[in-house]
Amino acid sequence: MGSNFQYSRLGRILVEQQVVSEAQLDLALGIQEEHGTPLGRILVDEETITEQSLARALAAQQDLKMIDFDLIEVDIKASSLISEETARRYKMIPIGFEGGKLLVAMANPLDIYAVDTVQVATGMRVELVVATESGIDAAITEFVGGSTVLQRTMRDAERSKERSDGPVVLVEDQLPLDEDAPVVRLANEILTQAFKMRASDVHIENEERDVKVRYRIDGVLHEEMTIPLNLRALLVSRFKIMSGMDIAERRQPQDGRVAINVDQARVQLRVASLPTMHGENLTIRLMSGSSGQIKLEELGLAPDTLIDYRNAFKRSFGAVINTGPTGSGKTTTLYGTLMELNTRAKKIITIEDPVEYALPGLTQMQINRKAGLDFAAGLRSIVRADPDIIMVGEIRDLETAQMAVRAAMTGHLVLSSLHTNDAPSALTRLIDMGVDPFLVTSSLRGVLAQRLARLLCPHCKEKIRYSRAALDRMGITGVPETEIFFKAVGCRKCGSSGYKGRIGLYEFLPVSEEINRLCVERASSMELKRQAVKDGMRTLYEDGVLKAREGKVTLEEVRRVVI
Repeated sequence: MGSNFQYSRLGRILVEQQVVSEAQLDLALGIQEEHGTPLGRILVDEETITEQSLARALAAQQDLKMIDFDLIEVDIKASSLISEETARRYKMIPIGFEGGKLLVAMANPLDIYAVDTVQVATGMRVELVVATESGIDAAITEFVGGSTVLQRTMRDAERSKERSDGPVVLVEDQLPLDEDAPVVRLANEILTQAFKMRASDVHIENEERDVKVRYRIDGVLHEEMTIPLNLRALLVSRFKIMSGMDIAERRQPQDGRVAINVDQARVQLRVASLPTMHGENLTIRLMSGSSGQIKLEELGLAPDTLIDYRNAFKRSFGAVINTGPTGSGKTTTLYGTLMELNTRAKKIITIEDPVEYALPGLTQMQINRKAGLDFAAGLRSIVRADPDIIMVGEIRDLETAQMAVRAAMTGHLVLSSLHTNDAPSALTRLIDMGVDPFLVTSSLRGVLAQRLARLLCPHCKEKIRYSRAALDRMGITGVPETEIFFKAVGCRKCGSSGYKGRIGLYEFLPVSEEINRLCVERASSMELKRQAVKDGMRTLYEDGVLKAREGKVTLEEVRRVVI
């Protein structure tokens, strides 16, 4: 079985596990004698065995434990103890601490020199476990080449600032704009890390003693790092310059935008500054180019809800309102609707604040209050331009509401959004604004209300049954104790959060004759809701419970976003 005892033992294990045949092993040993390549690598390269089979055999050979990165949580304090260069050279990554030892995952536990290198570099005794080479490569990228790079870049920027003489003068041509300048690399690394972590927003927040950088991931904020105060001015100015904002103006809020390339993807950044008592805060929204091409089927609308919604917006005239709080995905739904309506035979004009995505085939306007172009003024101009379909980003005042309603009654399909908690409240909101109830019922075809809930990670979610007491504590009604739901667990693929992505929860209210009658009688939103449910509307809560039954969300998430 070859001259090397360790590898011959590996070969015997592979044969005993019925992973390879004697003939396949003899062929691989012949290649090994000729080229000196490790036996395991030969078998994997020849596709005789898989990486998992090799890792299991190596673990058995050395009497070690084999790990799956999808099922464990890597301790970032451990993984940062060695350099990325060392980790990649020896195909290893520290993953935690156990009994005073450093727990290290290796693809080749026979490499004694690699073990000695880690022990010398860290000053700790090493406990080995085995993992696949591809798994270790992915973990190095995530846990050694990710946030630790961000921390190192931040330290470089801080050292560069400490070496500079005198205070920073915030004049554009005196700022370090060289792409290799530490503060520029720090800004780039913050954005790169945000993109890799699927963050929708980056928040740079000034506090009394330092600056916090937080990422909003799947609707929830996570603190990523703390930046010293002495870097605040340079970092904020860097982002303001990138987005075309005035760096000399620090007392007034500003907005800017810029397109950048991150990991070969085109990303639009929308940057907003906000003066606070401790300095300027920045909010940076990341928008990928593909977000403007989303399909309604991908948003989470139940099939029957999607049919009702399509029946409303596929008419040649009338108004369809999308409603929900800020950050509930209304704009994404409106864009998905526009993409479905967009044909050569239709003229579509939008007025938005701001235009988030440029959609081909549409005429898009952005409001400019300094020039006197608000939603109402823009809508007046749009109606004279002979459109078939009008999208008004948001109905904020009586004038805009009245013009939208009139446009819907004069042969135009009008799409817009409102800020209300549910679909029935949109009707009472329009009436409370001062729109005549008869005009509301004559023009409105339907209202779609929505929320965004975190989507369960499909790789680690687990089944769970809730006790009656637990359901009562969450405010969950109409659910029996015996029913099976799912809970969030956490794995490497979801960043140990248990969630990956988001899904919409929806309710759609078609405007029936009974709803019309109640509107004219100025009924309350609760009365309208009772009638809508009687007419067959599935509420936001019921849609959330339905998706919880399907294993898409947790009941805790339904409670968080709906109840």
